[in-house]
Amino acid sequence: MKQMIVLFIAIAIACVEATNVTVDWNRPTGTNLTILPSLQVVAHSSLVPTSPIHDQVFRSLAALKPKMARYASWFPYPRQAVAELDPPTQGYTCTPMSIVLGQVEPVLLTCGPPIDSHLKPTIASITFASFGTPRGYCGNFTIDPTCDSGEKVASYVSAMCVGKADCWLDPAWFENPCPSKQQTPYFAVQARCSVESAIVTHWNFTVPDSVFGEFWEAVEGNTSNPIVNFCTQPAWLFSPTDWSYQQQEDVPVYSYTKGQATSQQNFSALADYYGRLLSWYTLGGFINEAGFYEYSGHYLNITTYEVFNEVDYEHGFTAQTYTLAFDAIVRGIRKWADPDKSIKFVGLSLPNIDDTAIVASWANYFLNASNHDADVRDSLDFIGYHAYPTNGPYTSDPKSMEQLFAYADDFVDNKVKTIDEIIKKLSPTTQTLLDETGTDMDNVLTPGLPPPKNNPTYWVASGAYFAYMYARLATNSNTTVRVFSQSQLMDGPPQEPSVTMLDWTTGLGTARYWVLKLLIDSFAVGDVFVSTSVTNTTALYAQGWLEAKGGKRSLLVINKLSVAQDVFFNGEQSCAALVVDTTTGLGPARSLLCDKSIITLLPFATAVVTFDR
Repeated sequence: MKQMIVLFIAIAIACVEATNVTVDWNRPTGTNLTILPSLQVVAHSSLVPTSPIHDQVFRSLAALKPKMARYASWFPYPRQAVAELDPPTQGYTCTPMSIVLGQVEPVLLTCGPPIDSHLKPTIASITFASFGTPRGYCGNFTIDPTCDSGEKVASYVSAMCVGKADCWLDPAWFENPCPSKQQTPYFAVQARCSVESAIVTHWNFTVPDSVFGEFWEAVEGNTSNPIVNFCTQPAWLFSPTDWSYQQQEDVPVYSYTKGQATSQQNFSALADYYGRLLSWYTLGGFINEAGFYEYSGHYLNITTYEVFNEVDYEHGFTAQTYTLAFDAIVRGIRKWADPDKSIKFVGLSLPNIDDTAIVASWANYFLNASNHDADVRDSLDFIGYHAYPTNGPYTSDPKSMEQLFAYADDFVDNKVKTIDEIIKKLSPTTQTLLDETGTDMDNVLTPGLPPPKNNPTYWVASGAYFAYMYARLATNSNTTVRVFSQSQLMDGPPQEPSVTMLDWTTGLGTARYWVLKLLIDSFAVGDVFVSTSVTNTTALYAQGWLEAKGGKRSLLVINKLSVAQDVFFNGEQSCAALVVDTTTGLGPARSLLCDKSIITLLPFATAVVTFDR
């Protein structure tokens, strides 16, 4: 049996020399320290139970069997992301501030549960009532005279609510009073409670549970160590005069994150919110601000929690104010949900549009232990930042996609290397989670047309880019990167269709999904990489490895060009390949036998080739 395999690859276009790939199976070059490639799941309309593709989306997620998948709630869907959308009040109560898109369902007005067996707060009087487009906020409402249903609203609300602990107000009782029928009116009601000391809270986990719970079940979260990030904070903690939100959980609106983070922020309230949130999911419930126990029945094994997302673009955090928030939230989670300090934490998660200098500046501040409170300095477990190609004009022309690999090289050789050096200098035990990487190129797609018919080459090229960057990181024994996740499971019009891994009309996997599955099924921690040389690295990437279990010989091959390449295997060695390309569409990698034959790698194809020993 030969110990050396030489693959002769002839590029089937003019002016490109044949590419030779040489694999020396007896010459190990390193061990795969990186966790299996994974993915990010972001709050989206397709994830709620009423979505027509809901079931297929979660079947597709479960089929990946990912480790350390990232769950990120997202501010366009605050009802999915935030469990306390309205702040607690004392002695008075208001209807929820779900007014951005108007009110289409009945709304609850309540003075809360009994304080004890003798004090049962009821709604004593109505101090403000409007059905229209009133201005202001709870405690400071004013009527908009251009759109209001008048005095009959107060009579209706009083009849429905006074003397009761709670009541439901139905917008169907009133016609739309707005001059423009495009506006949807809503209730804004403020009431005084019969017990002035009563604290009224508005915790509601119905929608967060429905989405996060299905994610947890699909990825078998109690054993796969997901990265959990309820990244959207209650807006009322930052904007005490406007924390309005849309009522529908499946309609995106981008105006929720109001208010600026400052050093005078109420970090204690922020800490208690996240502590209670984690306690809901890990310890079966929590004691709310009114002193009552909110029971969940959840006892999830959350091992990794990420504090916020793209923090310099939500509420305008600086490195200094973010570090204050991070410390407070770690302390709050440990107080309410993790007294044994078993949960590990992820910080920063900076966006891809931040250049290396910005990420380095944040890392230098955040990883300096002296900038953290002494009791939480042991929480600098992970940091993260994101990667979406920004290195040039990407168009519907397939050749423009060849730039993806140059971006990956620059990202690994410059940004990752720079941040790795900062980590090793300031906080050597910290590791990196690149848990949001992908391609955001909506301009290359035909608006509205679903994949894969919508520029089929794009989906394949995006998958190849992810596979290439994963291989570059996994073979780098000097990096601190331990998780590499593709973004994102589900998206589509009118948001960012090009980042989706699933077809937004069916929930079936695009080439991006099937490349990820190919990598998950093929690579494992402990695999041994072997010496692999390529004479034309512009045209092709190849990397051989010996699998940790059984020693099977495999070769990852990626066509980096927008044209097909004919691959010839020399010698008597028989082999087989799994290939994702433009012919696989919404299906899995296709199988090919390549014993003494030619394999044609179509543009940007990703293949895993296995050889007999």
